[in-house]
Amino acid sequence: DPTGWSLSATPTDFLEQINYLKSQNYQTLTFEDIDFLTQNKQKFPQKPIILTFDDGYDDFYTNAFSVLQKNDFNAVVFMIGGRINQPGYLTSDQIKSLDAFGIEFGLHSQTHINMANSSLMRVEKELQENTIALQNITGKISNILAYPSGQFDEDLIDYLKTSGNINYAVTTIEQTADFSLHNP
Repeated sequence: DPTGWSLSATPTDFLEQINYLKSQNYQTLTFEDIDFLTQNKQKFPQKPIILTFDDGYDDFYTNAFSVLQKNDFNAVVFMIGGRINQPGYLTSDQIKSLDAFGIEFGLHSQTHINMANSSLMRVEKELQENTIALQNITGKISNILAYPSGQFDEDLIDYLKTSGNINYAVTTIEQTADFSLHNP
């Protein structure tokens, strides 16, 4: 899976990346942190960064989480709702444990559909089911989305704006987020 490998890091590489971020005084934020800082008109850290992990693979819990804990970093996991408790993916108990530590969970659809070429009715159903799956575990309603496979279009963005349920959406397009320039 060349695409998967290009979006992944080995445990050794991940440790090196986190050590670098720590040595350079980066501070991790979640989208909840962004909301809090913005609503309370507080300053962002000098070097903010959001660490995101798509799909909810169980190696986040077995490999990445301990590295994050040791460095006092948090992260955002975009969970495919229909894969919770499936082999190779996070379990409900792991999600509860991660949530208690401060790991934020976001939507990644229920079945990892390509939202850019799905009907808006299907997108709505996928997001509702994904929301319910996570809410039943964490007790929270997520307002963040990682587009499955990074795929989106303007119709989808318009739909998400008007639905009022999603405040932030992320993709695989590499760039620095600047909310004064980019649509959150």
